[in-house]
Amino acid sequence: MMKWLILTIAFTILLMPSAAQSPLETCPEAVNASRDLIAMAHDALAVAKYDDAQILLTNARQLVTDTCDMVTTQIEWGGLVSSSATVTLPDISPMDGVAYVRVLNAVADYDAPIDITLDGFGEVVTGLGYGEFTGLIPIPSGMRGFNTMSWHFLANSTWVIAAVGLDENGSVMLEPIPVVRDEWDGKAHVRIIQSMNPEGQLNVTSVEGMDFGTGLEWLNFHDITVEPGNYTLYADGRMENGVIIPETDFTFAADRNYTIFLTGSEDTTDAPQFVTLINSQDITRVRFTNTLAESVDIHSRPGNNKIVGALEPGATSDWVEIHSGAAAFTAYGVGMGLRGDEKASLSESLYSGRDLTLSIGSDGQITVQNVAFTQ
Repeated sequence: MMKWLILTIAFTILLMPSAAQSPLETCPEAVNASRDLIAMAHDALAVAKYDDAQILLTNARQLVTDTCDMVTTQIEWGGLVSSSATVTLPDISPMDGVAYVRVLNAVADYDAPIDITLDGFGEVVTGLGYGEFTGLIPIPSGMRGFNTMSWHFLANSTWVIAAVGLDENGSVMLEPIPVVRDEWDGKAHVRIIQSMNPEGQLNVTSVEGMDFGTGLEWLNFHDITVEPGNYTLYADGRMENGVIIPETDFTFAADRNYTIFLTGSEDTTDAPQFVTLINSQDITRVRFTNTLAESVDIHSRPGNNKIVGALEPGATSDWVEIHSGAAAFTAYGVGMGLRGDEKASLSESLYSGRDLTLSIGSDGQITVQNVAFTQ
């Protein structure tokens, strides 16, 4: 009962209306990010990791508090999926080679929304306004063209297709930015991208003096892995006016990848600022259907972790998140583990962004019954 009470309190704090605008209207990015943390806390509670859940819920609350307190000086960036743009997913099979892209409009002085066309599939994004970005869009891997500009996208890679630059100086362009989604062993990975000033260099520093990128030239980026927690970043450069982007609070959560763009213009009403895209690590979800006449435990490797316990005959398990990559699954008698006989097994390459339904058979094999894109 207590764990559900904690979650209820967290949701109440996130959704509580204010005297002006609700957080869902004024800081959608922070709210969506906090929802991710709450989902992680829910998973932690399910396995009795109460301390981890408490930290996640505290970070979720702090993320909303920090960001929403300062939105009066910030543009209201779109949520994890743009609220005004239309996204048309290409009709492709999850069994094929697939890459993932998000589209960001960071052109500060261009009033009209942009459309993005994928060669062979027509418009995949329509009406994307400044400051808006989409969720992950699966596309066929290989050489692919967006608005007649072509790049090679490796299978299972993730990218941001960013409209960057300023219309006033003719620097507007589409640029593919790779997104890192590796496993970071409980830390957060941050990639800083200078997409604001085509002619200058910018530095990004935390108030504690941590270097998040020094001398960043146009479309250059800097990677850093940090401990989860609260950070305050600002950007300055070799300009007379010193600080370009004022101090901005961030909460970086464990096992998350943050792609932070420096964007905006000193010469327009869209002031320079950070815009953050948050991605989870490369994850595949799996579930198991037991066709045997006895209950089984299911272990995964690497690590020999029991991921499903006492799955009864004819039952289907809940979804389990596994880090993408090479994996092996083995069914044992309940409670036997490595001491018991293997009932069935499977070695499989897990690709990011997929749901796999697996069947445990009496022939000693675990087989893939269905593959779908993760919703």
